[in-house]
Amino acid sequence: MNETKVMINQSPQVDDLHLGDLLSLWDVARNKTIGLSILALFYRQASDPELKFLLKTGTEAVVYKHINNIQKLLKGKGFDFPAEQNWLKKFDEDSSFHIPRSIIDDEEIAISLREIVRLTLTLETEALRNSSQPAVRKLMTRVLADDNEIYDKIIQLQIKHSWSDYPPLLLPEQRVSG
Repeated sequence: MNETKVMINQSPQVDDLHLGDLLSLWDVARNKTIGLSILALFYRQASDPELKFLLKTGTEAVVYKHINNIQKLLKGKGFDFPAEQNWLKKFDEDSSFHIPRSIIDDEEIAISLREIVRLTLTLETEALRNSSQPAVRKLMTRVLADDNEIYDKIIQLQIKHSWSDYPPLLLPEQRVSG
């Protein structure tokens, strides 16, 4: 279906996608498909086993599922959808690959990953806010909840390894009274 028809549809059907639904689904799916290459690079560069596990399982169990569910919903409504057919090959690639650890190490990967997921959560929150169809809202709610769990796992991993770029905490005895 041509996306233009959504914008000029004078009498939408009950189960039609509205413009907010369509753009929300497209933006979230596109963000995730574009992110697959970055996740594959991070996975191949990471040396910490827990970080590698989080990157691979997060992609396989969460990101890929989200992309498939969004694609299925868009296809069911007759729309084209963002696609990335080669994502698994990117993770299984075993050719020589090396970026010096002085450029990006596990700590920087974890910090960057946290920020990517944080910005993705912002996009998904906006997508949920702009969605009106129950099926789209249900899917966006699940996507947001899944990605929030990943965000929490990244923070837990950072705390465990003392990989933090957060500003220093002000302890009660360090506060300036005034």
